Amino acid sequence: MSILKEIVRENFMFHYAEDLLPGRTYTKHCHFLYEAYLLLEGRVDYTVGDAVYALKPYDMLLIPPQIFHVANVRSEGAYRRCVLDFSDAAFPPEKRERLKALPVLYHLDPDHRIAALFKRLLDYADTLPDDELATIAAAYPTELLILIERFAAADRDAVISGVTPPRVVCDAIALVNDRVTQPFDLDALAKELFVSKYYLCHAFKKHVGMGLMEYARSRKLEGARLLIEAGIRPKAAAEQFAFPNYTTFYRAYVAAYGIPPTHTPR
Repeated sequence: MSILKEIVRENFMFHYAEDLLPGRTYTKHCHFLYEAYLLLEGRVDYTVGDAVYALKPYDMLLIPPQIFHVANVRSEGAYRRCVLDFSDAAFPPEKRERLKALPVLYHLDPDHRIAALFKRLLDYADTLPDDELATIAAAYPTELLILIERFAAADRDAVISGVTPPRVVCDAIALVNDRVTQPFDLDALAKELFVSKYYLCHAFKKHVGMGLMEYARSRKLEGARLLIEAGIRPKAAAEQFAFPNYTTFYRAYVAAYGIPPTHTPR
């Protein structure tokens, strides 16, 4: 992915990316944050959970945390998009509940106020100093939520709700994420959720699209990768995320990212 503009703050990330020849495979993934994804150019089938959305330019997805998603680009030309990731931690409880209830897909147009919000961030990424960017980033999730609620209320034909996995799958995701620095124990997890290992693994695979153990490993790898990018040595990062040994971590890292873990401080 070619990220051309980026704003990164605590609990807030924004980037603009484009692939001029998008003949590549995009990896199914999920986040701890909400993700607002705006397609600017291209034709994309976007999978969110077990729902698939056929997107055209200026369609937007509001993807909840811990739900796997992936883009399948159907067009041969440029694939351009903006992505805004944000936390609901700063919202009061009633706003967090409203956010959970919002639809996934929104049909916008280039002049819509939500699209303009993304365009402003593109300009700010180039022109504003860091201290002003920090202030703006803190306000954007609230502004986005207000605009989305107004749009959803005004034009119900322009929004489509997504599909939520069963509670046991959501609980499994939450527990794996909460304990990502601990060794993964499938037997203990199934026992805690009062289901059999077979049922848990089957339900998880069906609704998430990957095995439970694969998911746990991917979360550990993502956490270790972020530490390495922040300057932590690979062996220490592997130990912090409870990989049984460095060889196992090394092989999993190369398989996931196509490159070896290296000490690359920013």
